[in-house]
Amino acid sequence: MKRLLRTTGLTVTLLLATSGLAACGAIIDFGDDKKSDDATTPTPTSGGGLAATDASTTFQGYVGGAFAVTVDGTPYADMEDFYTKEQAALPEKVQQAGYDSSWTARFEAQLGLADLWNGMTVYVSPQGNQGYQGQTSVEQSGSFAITLPPEAVGQTYQVRANKRIGILLTRGAQQVSLCYNFSAVQQSVPFTTTSLPIVLTTFTSTITSYDCDLAAQSGLPVPANPSAPQVIQAGETKSDVARILGLTGLSVQSETQWCWAYRPSPDSPCTAKAASGSCDCSVTFDAAGDVTGFTGIAASYLRTGT
Repeated sequence: MKRLLRTTGLTVTLLLATSGLAACGAIIDFGDDKKSDDATTPTPTSGGGLAATDASTTFQGYVGGAFAVTVDGTPYADMEDFYTKEQAALPEKVQQAGYDSSWTARFEAQLGLADLWNGMTVYVSPQGNQGYQGQTSVEQSGSFAITLPPEAVGQTYQVRANKRIGILLTRGAQQVSLCYNFSAVQQSVPFTTTSLPIVLTTFTSTITSYDCDLAAQSGLPVPANPSAPQVIQAGETKSDVARILGLTGLSVQSETQWCWAYRPSPDSPCTAKAASGSCDCSVTFDAAGDVTGFTGIAASYLRTGT
């Protein structure tokens, strides 16, 4: 009986408290999850930008490839079409990088429909010199999303999707690895709450004079010729020069001249910093790609007496 009275008293107290709040005009919310039928959701409109949702500020986009794309200003039916034709054009591009026709070249990865997004990274940065930036990997579906602070909404950004692919050059027992950069860049992209995600379909490609350093990342072997000389002398090949002097700081001035920038380290190929320009030391070649001379090369890389 006492227990029943306590319970009844508690009930009366709660009812009185509730009545008092109602009398004061308070509204008691019991957490009803039902939404009003009048609630509206913003409808995205095509504005060529990247989407940001109300719940989060996220750049969203896709890397195209299954349909028409443009690479280096040339239209292709899709990425398979581009990759097929790029393989055929690779020898000529390698020659433009300073290697003659005696070298054979092949990609160490593919750019087809199933391979385009593997290892591709997307970077987002403000158009001006203030704002937020971020980066992420492209998913297997070709999509990407980068979350930024709410303050990033309403600003204009630049977007770049980039992929590095190794190119293996072979001439007999000699091997050299170069880097193939494949990227899509889009400028002046608005970041709003209503614009749809962008789709990147315009790309550029570049063969650089340096190694992508993909061997350490993917286990691609680029073995050195153990019988090759360890010093520079007349008559050696470009492959020997690249192996001995290294590709760090290398710039290919032409098919007959390679230059290196001096760096303050024990393994610098250059004796000292030049008075002007970026060519602190250089090696010259003949039309066949053999060494004919050198300037400013550190003594440790030269045969005694040269």
